[in-house]
Amino acid sequence: MCRQTPKIIPPNIKNIDIDDLKQSLIINEIKGRYICQNVGGCPNIDKKGETEITIKSAIITGISSDSLSIKIFDINYDVDLTDAKILRSQWIGTDLNNFSNGDVVNVYGFLDENNLHLIHAQTVRNMSLYKNLVIFNGIISNPINNTFILKTEKNSNINVVVNNDTKIIKVESAACIMIYPPVDCPKSIAHLITFVDLKDGDRAIVRGTWEKDNNYFIAEQIIVGNDGREFFNKKLDIQNNVKDQESLREQIKNQIKNLEEQIKKLREQTKIQLFR
Repeated sequence: MCRQTPKIIPPNIKNIDIDDLKQSLIINEIKGRYICQNVGGCPNIDKKGETEITIKSAIITGISSDSLSIKIFDINYDVDLTDAKILRSQWIGTDLNNFSNGDVVNVYGFLDENNLHLIHAQTVRNMSLYKNLVIFNGIISNPINNTFILKTEKNSNINVVVNNDTKIIKVESAACIMIYPPVDCPKSIAHLITFVDLKDGDRAIVRGTWEKDNNYFIAEQIIVGNDGREFFNKKLDIQNNVKDQESLREQIKNQIKNLEEQIKKLREQTKIQLFR
C-alpha cells in the first residue's frame, strides 16, 4: 500500500506544438497468446509473447535512479529505463538528470509479462526538453533577492535570475510497497516551493535560457532535493574545488602572517642597529 500520493506538477508544455500534446495510448499484442491461454493454448505460439506499448504525451509524476512514473488518461505506469534510449524532443540523446516532474514524454516499449503497469522502455522522448532549452547542474550559492550563483563542474559560476514565472520544485524519494497493480506507488514525490525555500549549498538542476546581451541566466525551472537520480548522489568535483579554495586561502593567510612576523623582526633588528 502506498502511503504517499504524488502531487501532479503542472505540465511543462512551453514550445511544444499542439499536435504533439494530443495524448494516445496504443497496446499491441505481438504474438497473440492471451486469448489462446483461455482455451488451453494455440499451436505454434511462443509461450513468451510480447505486448508492445506506444504512449504519446504522458506526464512524468516521479523520477528515480533508473525509472520514471508517468500518467496518461488517469492510468499510472512505471517505466523501466534499463535498456532505453533517452532523448530530447529533437531526437538528440540526453540523460535522466535533465528530466523534471511535469515533463511531457513519449514512450515506446513492452509491457512486463507479470505486471501490466510496468513498461520496459526502448525509447523515451522528452518533448519538454525543447531545442533551445539550456540545462545546468550545480550547487546554489548566496540565494538572495531572487538571484543566486550556481557553481557548476564544467561552466564555473553562473549568475541565475528567478522571476515570477520560474517553477521551483522540491523532489524526494517515496517509500511505499505495491501490493497489487495498479496501486499508485510513485518512485518519488514532488511539490512546488518558493525562492525563500532555497538554501545555500543545495544541489540544483536549473533549466532556462540565456538573456541576450547579458551575463545572467533566467531560470524557467529549478529542481532541488533528492529523488534518487545520479546527480543528487554523485561526488561533485566542485565541492573539492571549494575545499581547495578554502585551503588556498588558509595558506595565503599563513604566508601573510609569516611575512608580517618577518617584517616585525627586521624592524626590531633595524632599530637595534640604529641605536648602537
